[in-house]
Formats: sequence, C-alpha cells, structure tokens
Amino acid sequence: MAKLALNKSALAKERERLKLYARLLPSLELKRQQLMMEFARSRAYRRDSQRELDEFQQGIAEQE
Repeated sequence: MAKLALNKSALAKERERLKLYARLLPSLELKRQQLMMEFARSRAYRRDSQRELDEFQQGIAEQE
C-alpha cells in the first residue's frame, strides 16, 4: 500500500479530490440507476421474447 505524505499540501490535494468526488457523486448515482433500469428492462424483454418463442415452437410441434 502506498504511503501517504502527512503535510499541508497533501492534505489540500486530498480535500480537493474529496470536493470533486462529492460534486460528481450525484450524477454518477443517477447514471447507475438509469443503467440498472435499462438492464432490468432488457432482461424483461428477453424473458418475454423467450416465452413467445417457446409458445411458437410448442404450437409448431402440436401441428406436426
């Protein structure tokens, strides 16, 4: 693990990084939520499509 410098300039840099993180976090969280919603939507679409395909194949099998 890297050793941190314990001086005022290192502390100032860390404070700036923390401010940046705090500023960007809400937008990153929103993006994460959007991606999770899209992922759930695509899984539901895939599930429904697979169900339709299974029903279609079953109908063909019954006709033969």
